[in-house]
Amino acid sequence: MSELVPTGKEMLDGKLIDVARQSWLSDVEITLTAKRADDELVTESTHTDADGMFSMVLPDGEFVAARLTANLIGFSPIDLVLDGNRLDAGEVTLFANESSPSKLPSSRG
Repeated sequence: MSELVPTGKEMLDGKLIDVARQSWLSDVEITLTAKRADDELVTESTHTDADGMFSMVLPDGEFVAARLTANLIGFSPIDLVLDGNRLDAGEVTLFANESSPSKLPSSRG
C-alpha cells in the first residue's frame, strides 16, 4: 500500500478477504456511499492494494445512513454504523463469500 500523508481528516481502513480461498482480493473497487438528511448522496471510492488493504478519507458532515460496497459479483453491501450522525473512523474487514468472486468492471480509467 502506498504511504499515506496525514490529512487531518478521519480515515476508514479495511481489508477485503475471499473466505473460500482464504486470501485477500487485490485491485477491487471499494465505494462508500453516505446519505444526508436532505437525500444528498456523497460517494468516496478507492481500490484494494496487492494485500487486499484499502484506505479512504471519510466525508465531513452529518449523515442518516452509510453503505460500503465492494465491486464484486455476489458481494452484499454492508451498512456502516454511524456515531450519532457522523461517520466514525476505524477499520473494517469485508468478506467475499463466493467460491470464485468475480470483479465487476471498474470505474477507474
